[in-house]
Amino acid sequence: MDYVTFGIIIDDLERADGVSQSGLLGGGGPQTAFGMRLWSESVGLVARVGADLPQAARQWLRASGVDEQGVAVTTWPTLRALQRVDADGRRRHEWRVAQSAVTAQLQRSAADVPPGYRAARGWHLGVHPDEPDWELLAGLRGLGGVLSVETFRPAEQPLPPAALQRLLQAADIFSPNALSAQSLVGPGEPVEMAGRLLAAGAGVLALRLGALGSLVAAANSVAEARGGQASLIPSLPVSVVDTVGAGNAYCGAFLTGWVETHDLVEAGLRGAAAASLIIEHFGTPVVTDELRREAAARVRLMRARVRRLGASL
Repeated sequence: MDYVTFGIIIDDLERADGVSQSGLLGGGGPQTAFGMRLWSESVGLVARVGADLPQAARQWLRASGVDEQGVAVTTWPTLRALQRVDADGRRRHEWRVAQSAVTAQLQRSAADVPPGYRAARGWHLGVHPDEPDWELLAGLRGLGGVLSVETFRPAEQPLPPAALQRLLQAADIFSPNALSAQSLVGPGEPVEMAGRLLAAGAGVLALRLGALGSLVAAANSVAEARGGQASLIPSLPVSVVDTVGAGNAYCGAFLTGWVETHDLVEAGLRGAAAASLIIEHFGTPVVTDELRREAAARVRLMRARVRRLGASL
């Protein structure tokens, strides 16, 4: 398996305009796998689910070509949550299962990774910045491959310098959104926040800026970054239906681009294309050959609009 991601939650969506959807496949893992599958034939998902996992979820995995051997059925129910999206795009997450089920189903360790996944070229997962799973991060790092993390939410309070450095250096790629970045290093323009994150220890950074696109950069010590300038990657003006999972899709696609090319711009463009596609649908669309061709076309369309910022921040 080349790329592996984690987690399944069944989402019920409520938008500020009154639109709602129920039973959407979410939890970060499927959306990340979507981004990966746009560019890779070999993607696996590790998750704990219940016997009540909707058949539609299994059908999505199979139709999208995502390997299921890492999906383990336990005696607990499948996780389900309500996702409320405010008018400003902010999301509020509310569990719809007992906390005991949440605790049981979210337990993760490197030991859960099937043998066929252990030689993966790239891993991606989300972390809570205030309480990251250090054991899991270290276990995945020990398996080799490039480790990518994103933050599920902003930090409750600024991290002490040593804790921030530990978080940033726990993975090869760090990808927060603007709110999470601000919670870690203070407010500022994207270039300023990116510079602080790199100075604090980030290796490869993909700072996600919503409709403004993303800022990608690498520390000077990441010698293999070809033309390793910081760059602003544009977003595409598309019809926004559901923004839940756009960051996950970006991260999955970015990971494939970085692993396969060590080119920040290529990685960022893949991420932007994946995000632009997923937000046009409720939930996670099935990955088809047509969708993959459209992703490649969007990369070509955006490439001329990339803004390079210089050799360093």
